[in-house]
Amino acid sequence: MTEKKKAELIEEKDVETRTVWYEDLANEIILRAVYDYRKCLEALKKLTLEGVEDKKLIRKIKIKIKEAEKMRKDCEKFFLSGWYGLLTEIPGEKVMSTIKEQVGVN
Repeated sequence: MTEKKKAELIEEKDVETRTVWYEDLANEIILRAVYDYRKCLEALKKLTLEGVEDKKLIRKIKIKIKEAEKMRKDCEKFFLSGWYGLLTEIPGEKVMSTIKEQVGVN
């Protein structure tokens, strides 16, 4: 095998390795967003001020609700972004609706 052919094979292997690495990274980014979206929806479903009278507890719950709302908005923005579209062909709207259905929220 010539040196040129060896170099071409190494280059081809490097491209394959980079592609697999990129796909793994893209999948991990999406999985993290799915995890975050599910957790914030579950928190918003669970958190309530109903029946709570302790002012400190009310303050803590409001902070948790605000944090979960921010995470929800950030995740929804991501799932509808062009960047998300570059990472996968799965429609972001479908991912969000599936998670909402699983969590039991609208």
